[in-house]
Amino acid sequence: MLFTGCGGDASEEGGSHAQESSGEQVHPDPERLPHVNVTPTAVSDAVPCDLSSVPASLERLQAHIDGNDAMADAHRIPVDVPDTGTVEVASLNENLVLILVTLPGMEELWSYHIPTESAEQVATRGQGPGELMFPTDLTVQGAEVYVAMGTMRIATFTCEGASCTHRKDVRTQFQPTQIEVSEDGFATTGQLPLRGETEIDALDGAIHHVDSTGTLVGSFGEPYQTNIWMVDDHFTRYSGLAVLDDGSHVVHYHTFPRTYTYGPDQELRHVTEVEDFLEGTFVYREEGNGSISVIREDNYSRIKQLNALVDEYAFFTVATVQMDRPSETMEVGDEIRYLYDHYLIRSNSGCASHLGREDIAAEYKVDDRFRWVPTKHHLLRIGEGSVHLAELDGA
Repeated sequence: MLFTGCGGDASEEGGSHAQESSGEQVHPDPERLPHVNVTPTAVSDAVPCDLSSVPASLERLQAHIDGNDAMADAHRIPVDVPDTGTVEVASLNENLVLILVTLPGMEELWSYHIPTESAEQVATRGQGPGELMFPTDLTVQGAEVYVAMGTMRIATFTCEGASCTHRKDVRTQFQPTQIEVSEDGFATTGQLPLRGETEIDALDGAIHHVDSTGTLVGSFGEPYQTNIWMVDDHFTRYSGLAVLDDGSHVVHYHTFPRTYTYGPDQELRHVTEVEDFLEGTFVYREEGNGSISVIREDNYSRIKQLNALVDEYAFFTVATVQMDRPSETMEVGDEIRYLYDHYLIRSNSGCASHLGREDIAAEYKVDDRFRWVPTKHHLLRIGEGSVHLAELDGA
């Protein structure tokens, strides 16, 4: 795979992989990882989690992993969506599912009312109140739906019955990416914009609390250590955040195999590491008057789909792509494998469990990727241009 992006002039000192003569840096650099002096606990070494109190959605996913196909009786939600990386879903309650499309140019928010099997478009692309521009994530609480946007806004929608309406937009002091409701405001990841004025000079920490007016209250946790905007953007954008029932926070970064759990006191509780993770490299280098970032990898893993469940449990998936030869020799239709490893961790005990693996044969250059999303109320599957709702009593 090869992705490139350009940015303005930047410089940074330090790092074991920094090449001073060429201005090239390779990330993730082990010396820059959050809490680098803390030894992580491998999932296989952790105390297994008690699965007796997990929600029915996770029980159904476990049954699916064990061979009882959840797609055999799944119901397609009548909303067309793009690839899995640009779709976010959430359960507002037992009757209502929210679907957010984040793909630039196709931004929209949908609600799906399960009793009437009706889908309603709640918000479309635009820069006005209640419209979406560069949305990044959504979260729900009570009857409220919140959408974070790269335009330094959080849009709020109120849902009653089958319908949702825009209530207000909250202006933030930075660009929020992941968002969760926390205390009397929000917990987010995010960064300052590359250009433009803001009311704050820096964001110190990995997780940022803002109040209901969008004002930054404070930050905590260690981020990936970099002073380069483009590198910070990579690790901030491709990350996950969950706020659990006890007020603890879990954060991860897609490209290295660790999750970080902070207690309600904002102190680090646990660092958990998954095994057999194929870690790629993200190369940053200066070129002329600008800079470029490149990811080159064939076989790779990513942590995906971190979300809170019940009783201080969090779920996440590691998605791995495996090819039997270098990508430059692969042709459309050649077979590749997608491996999906599902995990459960608990904030207060530090337990961790590998729930199992799905090993899927797919075709090169054909987007057959998918993503399971277990919530407190539903088991959802994003993939192949659709969102499906699994029947929980199928286990």
